[in-house]
Amino acid sequence: MLTGFGHSTRCLRKFVVEFQKSLPISLDSHTTNCYTLTMTKMGRPTKLAKERSSHLIALRLTPAEHKSLEQAAEKSKLSVSNYIRLKLRLRGDN
Repeated sequence: MLTGFGHSTRCLRKFVVEFQKSLPISLDSHTTNCYTLTMTKMGRPTKLAKERSSHLIALRLTPAEHKSLEQAAEKSKLSVSNYIRLKLRLRGDN
């Protein structure tokens, strides 16, 4: 039970329900009349398994090669990873 607030439990439940409507979160009520805050799922949608990047390729470069690669990627306004994908034509971003 909710006590010590100077209001009846019913009044507090009504307040919580009204308050819930104004928040970007959901309030889950439990059978014990306690309320806990849980965040609603936000952000970008989950990718399909076939679209997720899950494989990593390690490549050793000399400092000069690495600098050249970073400069080329920066000039193209891409991350190094996306620059390599573009040059290897892996995602059709030609």
